[in-house]
Amino acid sequence: MRGRLHTAGEIVDIDCRVDWIWSLLVEAAAGGMTAPVDSVAPTVQLVVESSRQRFDDAGSVRVTRGARLGPTGLIFADACASGFSLRIKPCADQLLVIARYRPDAKIRAAATLLRSRFHLIARSVLVQYPALWWAGVHGRAPLHVSALTSDAGPILLAGPGGVGKSTLVAREISAGSVAACDNLAVSDGVDVFGVAEPIRTTTGARVAMLATGARGAANARRAGAGRATTGGGRLRV
Repeated sequence: MRGRLHTAGEIVDIDCRVDWIWSLLVEAAAGGMTAPVDSVAPTVQLVVESSRQRFDDAGSVRVTRGARLGPTGLIFADACASGFSLRIKPCADQLLVIARYRPDAKIRAAATLLRSRFHLIARSVLVQYPALWWAGVHGRAPLHVSALTSDAGPILLAGPGGVGKSTLVAREISAGSVAACDNLAVSDGVDVFGVAEPIRTTTGARVAMLATGARGAANARRAGAGRATTGGGRLRV
C-alpha cells in the first residue's frame, strides 16, 4: 500500500507492506492520505517492511542505549518503546526511514492492553518525529499552537491543554474557517505548517483532517459541527 501525506511542511511518501500498520497510518492521517504523485519528489520516504529480522548493524558504533550509527544509517532497536525498529538515513534532499515491527512480549502486551497509547506512539515514531526532525533541518521550529485562518485573517492560539483550543478550532471550521493544525505546527518565522494528526474536541467527537486550499474550505463547510479536520496545512502569518 502506498500513500502521501503533507505534514510539518514536508511531503511524506509511505510504502507499507503490512496491512494492519497501513490501517494505523491511514487513521493517523485522519483523511489526509492521498496517492503519491510521481512528478513531485517526496522529502521524507517511509518504508514499513514485513520482515521481523533485526537490521544489520555491522560496522556500527553505539550512540546511546538502543541506538547505533553505521554505514547504513542510524538504527534504533526499539524506538520510544513502540516495538518498531527503525533505520534512518539522510539521502541528499530526502530522509529515508525504514521500519520493522519486532516487539518483545512486554511491548506486545502493552500494545494490546493500551491500544490508544500504542496508536499515539506508533504514529509519532513512524511519521511525526521523522517529519519534525526533517522540518528542523529545513529551518522550521516546532510550535505548540492551533493555527487557522478566518474572515479576520490568520490566527495562532497558544495555551496549555484543556483550555478549549480544539473546541474553538472545531467551531471555527464548522463556520467555514480553514485550520492548518490543532495542536502542533512548525514555523520558519514566516509560514506556519501544521502537523497532521487526528484530534478530539472536549466532547470526545473525532475531528478529521482538512485538506488545504479551496477543497479544504469546501470540506470544512460540509463537515458540520464536531466533525472538522486539521493538520498538514500552511498558514502565512
